[in-house]
Amino acid sequence: MAQVKTTYLYAANPGETISSSNANNQYSNMQTASLTINADNTRTEAISRRHLQDLSQQPTGAHPTFHELRYKSATVATTGNYNSSTFTTLSHGGGATITFNSPLVIKAGEAIRLQADATIVGCTEGTNGGGNFARQRDQYYYAFFITVAGLDTKISPDYGYSLLSNTNSTMPGGYLDWLTSPNINFAFGDKPTRKRFVLPQKEMFSYIWLNKTGSDITVTDAKVKIKVQAPLGGCTINTIQIGQWNFVAMGVR
Repeated sequence: MAQVKTTYLYAANPGETISSSNANNQYSNMQTASLTINADNTRTEAISRRHLQDLSQQPTGAHPTFHELRYKSATVATTGNYNSSTFTTLSHGGGATITFNSPLVIKAGEAIRLQADATIVGCTEGTNGGGNFARQRDQYYYAFFITVAGLDTKISPDYGYSLLSNTNSTMPGGYLDWLTSPNINFAFGDKPTRKRFVLPQKEMFSYIWLNKTGSDITVTDAKVKIKVQAPLGGCTINTIQIGQWNFVAMGVR
């Protein structure tokens, strides 16, 4: 709420008979101050429910700064395989792309908040070759993109994960290697063989992108993309399988 700078102006004094007008003046002061909300008390990155409106709700007559809070998801039964070394959109389960009904016009100091999770459910190891092992390049990455003027624009850092507990190890990782080598490649979720990748694991990430320019930026959609680490020479790339995912995009003021 707005600042009230006369907090003790109407405090009761010893020996003084208090009056209803003096007692109520503090509340009157607060009422007056609440009509002049400004940068002293509502910062540009603040957000409240008045700034958001669920698309499933009927308009209430209010005009929030942003008119869309969007959500998409893929079911557990849906899976997709990914082995691109450049970022590609999560496409299974309807695709992790949120297209706004009306483009969001993000003014200077305003932002888009993005959050997502994805569950890795399986993987296929690439082939070894050239004296290298496919599992030496076991990492994969997510990132958020928005579409501005028809171009996909990466706005977040890479959110990286590894298929192995000892990422980038040069050990091939057979059943007996773990007995003799501290550099064995094995996954936390695959203890019976100390060899093959991970069990299902949910990975969560989020980002707030702030328009720091002096101009409005019009955003038509937002996306979650994924890429797999490029293999070493002579090897083929690993393939990861993603199951359920959830994606939320909203505007913040």
